[in-house]
Amino acid sequence: GTLLTTTLYYSATGNSFVEVPMTGLRENTYSAQIPAQPVGSLVEFFIRAGDNDGQTNTTDPYQYTVGYHPPTLFINEFMADNETVLGDPDEAREFPDWIELYNPGPDPINLEGRYLTDDLSVPTKFRITDSITIPAGGFALFYADGDPEQGPFHTNFKLNRDSESIGLFDTDATGNPPIDTYTFEAQTRDVSRCRYPDGGDGWMMLYTPTPGSANRVGLYLPVRLKQTM
Repeated sequence: GTLLTTTLYYSATGNSFVEVPMTGLRENTYSAQIPAQPVGSLVEFFIRAGDNDGQTNTTDPYQYTVGYHPPTLFINEFMADNETVLGDPDEAREFPDWIELYNPGPDPINLEGRYLTDDLSVPTKFRITDSITIPAGGFALFYADGDPEQGPFHTNFKLNRDSESIGLFDTDATGNPPIDTYTFEAQTRDVSRCRYPDGGDGWMMLYTPTPGSANRVGLYLPVRLKQTM
């Protein structure tokens, strides 16, 4: 039908939702403003539109934390088709998928209450325990094997070697915004995919994987054969 109303609803720090009529700027574009909130406030909002037939449509809710700055952490390397590279330290003869996180900063970062997931629409799939801290310039290695009962470094999901996503999301208190995400296509057996250099913007295949340590790109030199009599 013909759109009649478009309304923004917002709530700050758990208070009741407040309605703000949206203003039409041009075709299919509407605007409204959420008033400034104190730093640290968790703001939730959604939009509802109604037409002349009495039908309504409501978006999913979204959240943000005022003044939020994500910690500097990276999904730095992963392997989704591990056959011989890295064995499971807690289960003999198993070679699980794995995910490496990297902290490039000068201070350690505690991963308390943050999340890993293989589905960006479900950011809170695997909650990282309070005991894991990545040292300054260091790494944390998680086994994506679907066996969380084996210890805090074992996730409750596996990676799909054909195509999937990996996400690192922040705590419940911040509204679970993404810290870092990466979506990959089909992977090659025993070949990892990594940022190079560590924490960099570029991704590449690593034929000599480096789980839990700095990414190093191998140097291939030409071989010259000398004939002897």
